[in-house]
Amino acid sequence: MPARASRGRSPEPRLPGSCAALDHEAGTRDNRGVAYFEAEPGAATRALVERISFSSDEGEPPFPTFRVVPDGGVDVLFSALSGGACTAHVFGLKTRPLFVPNPEARDNVALRLRPGAAARLFRLPAHALADEAPELRELVGARADALCARVRDARDARERGAAIEAAFAEWSGALRAPDEDDALLHRMVLALRRTRGTVRIAALADAERVGVRRLERLFRARVGVGPKAYARIVRFHAAYRALAAGADPLDAALAHGYFDHAHLCRDFRELAGAPPRRIFPSAAGEAAASLPA
Repeated sequence: MPARASRGRSPEPRLPGSCAALDHEAGTRDNRGVAYFEAEPGAATRALVERISFSSDEGEPPFPTFRVVPDGGVDVLFSALSGGACTAHVFGLKTRPLFVPNPEARDNVALRLRPGAAARLFRLPAHALADEAPELRELVGARADALCARVRDARDARERGAAIEAAFAEWSGALRAPDEDDALLHRMVLALRRTRGTVRIAALADAERVGVRRLERLFRARVGVGPKAYARIVRFHAAYRALAAGADPLDAALAHGYFDHAHLCRDFRELAGAPPRRIFPSAAGEAAASLPA
């Protein structure tokens, strides 16, 4: 079971280190000063990894605190610090915002795991990682230290990514083969993503000829939360991205299955830590309405 001491249970938990690469909105007001790009995983790791992202802090410290919102994913983050150290954490599926102070410059590599991959890689139920961020060594032992040393000594992002992919490809050779539940989970997650979380879980269960309770057990064990909670996160994050792109809050609410603007705001307060106007202030009200993470 991952340690909980580093995570806490406050409404706005904070962690040491940086996870800029976890935030898809790296260029938003909250997360300025970050160079960010993504890459496709190699063939050897594609069964476990959806994408690899790279980010580097730009400018001089101290850097802004990052707001990382729930997006339905599990990430493994490697950070090479300016002082020469390297850290590696596993960020389980989030059900509330994560605020991360960033006191020093670092280069990050983040692997977004495919749904169900964390349970296979770390051999524990995914709900044990939900809202947790254990160090990778807590889950894979000395292999994490060896990999961190390679990341620390790498000359650039290409070498860091290659070292991480090579290690994950080696680890994947010892994993159990995908089973029927993995295939079912893949179809369910794909359906929820395609519909941006608005499809009814009972309808999906009927289409797959499985019981809702089986889906509840499967999602908790291999994703981290039940299917309804996962659908809510997918819907929220789709609306979050729309607002980040400049959509009107009411238009975004109605387009993403919310009853009204107030319904959207309730999800934002719980999942993002603030209502939309404080995270994405209008140009006219920016100075008054904005609240740093």
